[in-house]
Amino acid sequence: MTATRDERRRSFGPVERLTRRRSRWYDADDYLALIGTYSDHLTLSPEQRDKLFAALRSLIDERFEGRVRREFEAAYTSPVAPTTSEEVGQSLASRA
Repeated sequence: MTATRDERRRSFGPVERLTRRRSRWYDADDYLALIGTYSDHLTLSPEQRDKLFAALRSLIDERFEGRVRREFEAAYTSPVAPTTSEEVGQSLASRA
């Protein structure tokens, strides 16, 4: 018998959702290298991509002093460790 998604989730125990925010500064070359890996930029024709990247490079260099900051957020779910002996016992019993 295959466990349902809810059954698998319950057997895992309590969880918490965590997020981590960070930012990174890029010069024009590094930023264009980064966005050059994105699928929406990869699907552009070489001429369109070159025109877009030239405009972005000009914007970064002229209006943003050669650097831009990119913000990232990672979200993940982590199990909550039992903190009392009763919770440890319940956790072990639920997995038996």
